[in-house]
Amino acid sequence: MIKSCFKYHYKNNRTNRWFLICAVIFSALSCNNLTTRNEHPEYFNNLFKKVDSIGSQSNAEETMHYIDSAFYAFPNPGLIDKFERYDCIYKYWYFKKSNYLKAMDYSDSLLNLVADKTDNRKYAELYVRALFRKGDCYYKMKLFDDAFHYYYLEEEAVLTKIKDKCLNTEFDSYIPYLLYAQGKYLLAKDYFKREFAQQSECSDYTFDRLVVLQRTLTNIGLCYYNVGMPDSAEYYYDSTLHFFEKNEKKFLPYPFFVKIAKGVVYADKARILFSRNSYKEAENLFRKSFDSTRTGDVKYSQGIQADLANLYIKATRFKQADSVLKSLKNSMDSMPNEPLLFEWEKLKSDFYISKSELPLAYKYLHDYLSYKDSVDKKTKAFASTDINNKFENIEHKFQVETLEKETHIKTLYLIIAILASVMAIIIGLLVWNNLKRAKSYVRELKKTNLQIIQSNVELQKALISLEQSHKENTRILNVVAHDLKNPISAIRNLTYSLLQKEQTEPQKKVLEVIQESTDNSLSLINELLFERKKLSDIDKRSVNMKKMLQYCVDMLQSKSNEKNQKLILQSDEVSAFADGEKIWRVASNIISNAIKFSNPHSEINIKLEKKGATALLSVIDKGIGIPDKIADKVFTMSDEVRRIGTEGESSYGLGLSISKKIIEEHGGKIWFESEVGEGTVFYVELPCEN
Repeated sequence: MIKSCFKYHYKNNRTNRWFLICAVIFSALSCNNLTTRNEHPEYFNNLFKKVDSIGSQSNAEETMHYIDSAFYAFPNPGLIDKFERYDCIYKYWYFKKSNYLKAMDYSDSLLNLVADKTDNRKYAELYVRALFRKGDCYYKMKLFDDAFHYYYLEEEAVLTKIKDKCLNTEFDSYIPYLLYAQGKYLLAKDYFKREFAQQSECSDYTFDRLVVLQRTLTNIGLCYYNVGMPDSAEYYYDSTLHFFEKNEKKFLPYPFFVKIAKGVVYADKARILFSRNSYKEAENLFRKSFDSTRTGDVKYSQGIQADLANLYIKATRFKQADSVLKSLKNSMDSMPNEPLLFEWEKLKSDFYISKSELPLAYKYLHDYLSYKDSVDKKTKAFASTDINNKFENIEHKFQVETLEKETHIKTLYLIIAILASVMAIIIGLLVWNNLKRAKSYVRELKKTNLQIIQSNVELQKALISLEQSHKENTRILNVVAHDLKNPISAIRNLTYSLLQKEQTEPQKKVLEVIQESTDNSLSLINELLFERKKLSDIDKRSVNMKKMLQYCVDMLQSKSNEKNQKLILQSDEVSAFADGEKIWRVASNIISNAIKFSNPHSEINIKLEKKGATALLSVIDKGIGIPDKIADKVFTMSDEVRRIGTEGESSYGLGLSISKKIIEEHGGKIWFESEVGEGTVFYVELPCEN
């Protein structure tokens, strides 16, 4: 349960808290530096502050009426006045109502106002803000490809229109947040560190920059926590608190922000203490965090209550756990928190399981599973309302496969339910029969009832185990979909955008090569996730192996250049009757592995020779080698073959398994020779074309 709470809190609410903080300090980010003869910030700033203060106490219709009435009562508002009006309404829907579709409508209005006026420095800054707003809407809707597109346009506008990275503190780097959302915590950590260094180099330490620096320190700690490095996480949490102390005077005018931000860090530190079973210290920090955030960030404080309830359950302090769970439920009744509600049901189930009150535990577990299915359906329906057409087919296949898996699990649930019903009928018959036989069978009846209770306990355990298995399957699918599809799709979209612009002929050729490579990679992902092709589906044609290898080396040259490695290709003129795309994938995978597991400044030799009726490809590196203990599992999808590259590159253990299947379908062979610390030689043998 505690793990689920962490996942909900960090992946969904971390950015929420940042934007809530931005809303609190909105007046400092308004038009103070954008005044012109045609603008009226002294009037509209006060209006927007008033909206910010009344927005949470009124409904949407009243708030919009107040804004429109006050705005139209003022004669001749300027363009910046209109922009800030739309931005105010955007913030209302985004921060206070969490209605991202509505917020996106107003981000479009912001873009329409200033998109054709970016030659003016003031309007260019507004254009950057509008791009960031729209990217954030896509980010909240988990449409990361579209979010990346608008974040990229925002970054490009900063560099080309504003030309001053230090002025961009409000809209800091998007890359680590996307990586964090994909679960790439180590990479996200590196980008957060880079962001901290870049912001530290800027000369003006404004309040906005201090917020970015403080938040970045906390995010680095979160990355370490999520990869199981609590000591490093604790160091950065403490660094955040020290940062507040060091800059106390500059934070002094913003006590509300400091109170909430410190409350978040207290909760982060408490979770580390809780994982170490230091219940008392963790409880104190959770309560301190709750006191700091309950008035300014109610939904976050609800998450703290869930943490406290879980702590009390683990510590068998049932009275306190019951009290906190009741308080949390009352809070969610007045301030709905749908993602946390079904976690509350799970906590109640854990509470009664710990008290051995299994019927009640089963009731809440059943409600939890039912509610979770309902929430999942709503989430899917919401996300699918605005999916880009170019991803519709992929999303459809993914949904079909997901439904098949869910149907399989629900079938298991149905079988268990039927078995439980049969057992209930048998129990009823046994009770009825024993009552007829009167007192002589009382002892036997008690024995039978005990067996039934034990069977119910086992059924409870089976249900929980099935639920955990379902979560693991979902996690694996998410890893594949996010870690492979999204980055490659983003690269393809970026390349497509660049090709629409005027480029020199060499640049255009490079971009076309990149685009073709991403198309091939996306095709591979589709095949891996959604298709099960048979041998008869292979499209064999005459393939110039030398030309194919040269293309593969050209594609991977930039990757080897990053590690100052040298790719050396020696090739005979050889043709093979094969599926060129699939064979290219095999060669690309083997050469990529050689780059990944070779040290910087090393050489990688690629040789293609004609050996009678066969073509022999060998890829020779002087890298780290393959240990004997995993040698027989290299061509499988075993988790044991996943290793980190010499520069920290990730590995998912899929490539060689797929390569072996492709080569065997072509009637060829693939094998390797390796010595730890000395290097590896991979061989691929294919029949030549007659």
